[in-house]
Amino acid sequence: MTNNLSKMQKKVLFYCQHSMGIGHLVRSFALANSLKKYFKVILISGGEFPEGIKVPKDINFIQLPPIGYDANNLLIPIGTDIPLYEVMKIRKKNILDIFINSEPDFFITEHFPFGKILFMGELLPILKYIKVNNIDVKVICSSRDILEPKTVKKEMLENFSIKILNHYYSKILVHGDENFISLDQTFPKFKNIKIPISYTGYISNKKYVSKINRDNFEEIVLSAGGGKVASLFINKMISSFNKYGFGKNIILRVIVGPIFPNNDWLKLQDLVKSNTNIILIRSVESLSETWKKAKLSISPGGYNTTIETLCSRIPALIVPYCNDSNSEQKIRTTRLKKEGLVEMLHLENTSELQIAHAVNKALCFNPIDKKINLNGADNTVLILQKLS
Repeated sequence: MTNNLSKMQKKVLFYCQHSMGIGHLVRSFALANSLKKYFKVILISGGEFPEGIKVPKDINFIQLPPIGYDANNLLIPIGTDIPLYEVMKIRKKNILDIFINSEPDFFITEHFPFGKILFMGELLPILKYIKVNNIDVKVICSSRDILEPKTVKKEMLENFSIKILNHYYSKILVHGDENFISLDQTFPKFKNIKIPISYTGYISNKKYVSKINRDNFEEIVLSAGGGKVASLFINKMISSFNKYGFGKNIILRVIVGPIFPNNDWLKLQDLVKSNTNIILIRSVESLSETWKKAKLSISPGGYNTTIETLCSRIPALIVPYCNDSNSEQKIRTTRLKKEGLVEMLHLENTSELQIAHAVNKALCFNPIDKKINLNGADNTVLILQKLS
């Protein structure tokens, strides 16, 4: 009976490439966790696999030769001396072979073609193969709620994304709440997309919990997502705490993230060793569990941590990562702040004293009870079932 059921299950081939952080991979794993209940899931990962992250059980996880960015924001192969172009050729063949051998019913590309354009050389051959051979497979784009405006406003990229979507894809899944932020707000040529678009709600393995009284708690949790580009953020927050403290008897628990740079980790240990009120941790299995006895969460505004924050109903001060090519976190956090769901701090040109004032203000913050749709993983399953 089990074997017959297994044969009847539809197959999902899911492609994910994470490069700077681990947000794309974490979100893909959350989706895979829900999809595996009804589908056979094959997840291809193209980034360096981070320590401290667990692959969901009962999925077929395939690690490609990893590629990431160096300090100059250039693509490089990781853990090998093989030239980049050779690694890309190997990956291209591997992905096409996986597709042909697995015969999926759904082929999902995470973020492409809205982003990850540098990897089109390994994805376009599959899309063309499907089209030329008239293969019965639903091709779906899995997109987060906000596209990076400073990237998609480049006309060439806009036109490329629209052309690829309309020619090869069956559907776009936007993992956000249309009533909170809609895709047209960050993709100017939205109306030129001719394929169906469904909003799933935000992706999270967590559900909303009841608010708890945190008056007697004495811990602030400072976390940094994956941590790869969090050194400045972590150092400024700790320096402010060292100099001014964040309130009477407050303990600062610092979780730097699984891919926080090793050299920066060593420097950080020197920075905190004289302050017994700072607890320094590499990573934790569950932020939500850590927050259960915390007075406040302080973190950047990445998709996954932000959604987990909302689920936990913990007062939060979000410090969005923002530079000349990244404003996604700022857009999301600004909206959340407007809705009364979080407090917000801009780190740029902010003094240690101003940081301390912002944290003390956030300690008195009580988020409103408004809820946004966080059922994205379950709704994605329902949408794929209807397409089956």
